[in-house]
Amino acid sequence: MAKIWRVAGLGIAAAAAAVAVSAPAPRVELFSPTGAVPRVEQIKVRFTTPMVAFGDPRLPAPVAGTCSAGATGRWTDAQSYAIDLPAPLAGGRRCSYALVAGLKDAAGALVGGPRQFSFTTGGPSVRAIAPQSGSGDIEEDQVFLVALNAPPTPASIAAHAACLIDGVGEAVPLDLLPAAEVDRVLKAGAGEWRVQGLLEKAGWKKPAYGDEPVPPRATILGLKCRRALPAGGKLTISWGRDVASANGLTAGDANRFDYKVRQAFAARFECSRVNAAAACSPLQSMKLSFTGEVPVAQALAVRLVAPDGQR
Repeated sequence: MAKIWRVAGLGIAAAAAAVAVSAPAPRVELFSPTGAVPRVEQIKVRFTTPMVAFGDPRLPAPVAGTCSAGATGRWTDAQSYAIDLPAPLAGGRRCSYALVAGLKDAAGALVGGPRQFSFTTGGPSVRAIAPQSGSGDIEEDQVFLVALNAPPTPASIAAHAACLIDGVGEAVPLDLLPAAEVDRVLKAGAGEWRVQGLLEKAGWKKPAYGDEPVPPRATILGLKCRRALPAGGKLTISWGRDVASANGLTAGDANRFDYKVRQAFAARFECSRVNAAAACSPLQSMKLSFTGEVPVAQALAVRLVAPDGQR
């Protein structure tokens, strides 16, 4: 009987040893974020087995990386580690992380599997544009302000962005305005709702309403079509998916912004007449209308001149 129990005991021990040998090594179950992700505020790592005795404030970080300056790391449970960034990462960043050398779980087993992880905060995608597409007629020499997730290279704008003018058989290049000119346009439009909306979406200004968080600060560029737009015509600003930043990150998605150019400027005088051949009635009002906006001072300077020269 003792021999039978001895044999059984050896069998159980062998089975346990086999299970121990075949048990998979601990590894990273989840690393987040991955791919191209805007507005990264936290980095998370989760392991397949307990790594620490939860609650110990002296626990070391299991990973190190390139985008954690000023961040705070903490174990959120025995298997999960979080890195809280001091502010959302700006666009155009490439971030890489790696497990620390010799990392073991709470049972003393070396962590296996992938050890390198990476993500980006995206390339120069369009976050906002002013004037907005479809918001009203634009001028023949319209300047466009564009808020971008990351700064693009001039060469990639020349290659992958353009003005598509209705009736023109070729793409017209988009010219970049000097930074000083962009500043001037922003200051001139400081009280304009379209500029204010752009600044809010670009993270340059806190939203006037609501409690939405301020997004990471974007790059604002000034763009202008290289040739004048035809009065009454149609325009599409094309921003290609391959517009890229200096480190090679691309916009990712193509965008098209459609506009209508204002009609040619004209003035029209109207008055009441007894018949089509009669002169204007001096007893009725007379009206001068314009096809576009006119400065108040210039409108007030308009004078009615009689045939004898009297005003």
